[in-house]
Amino acid sequence: MRRMYYAHYAQHELMVENTWIAGIKLYVDNRLVDVSYAPFVLQEETLLRTRLGDSQNGPVVEVKVRSGLMDVHVRILVDGSELAVQTGLKHRAKRLETPSGSA
Repeated sequence: MRRMYYAHYAQHELMVENTWIAGIKLYVDNRLVDVSYAPFVLQEETLLRTRLGDSQNGPVVEVKVRSGLMDVHVRILVDGSELAVQTGLKHRAKRLETPSGSA
């Protein structure tokens, strides 16, 4: 089964693709930036991570994952602020504005 999760931060589109066979992948603006093949995560764990922009000081994107019996709980965060949450078939996302003077 393949599931896609989307979030937006400033002018960036963040996408997480999760499949049973190909692992979990993080895309920023349609560019693959990180991948994990962790088969089953019982406690929430950061599996994917990248920085936005060209600078090493850019905002940090993290994807935290926890596996359930029949579903996967996914959280997308930027600098610790939650952008999107997926639990089972329910998905909610919110747009975070870039703090003034950054990104």
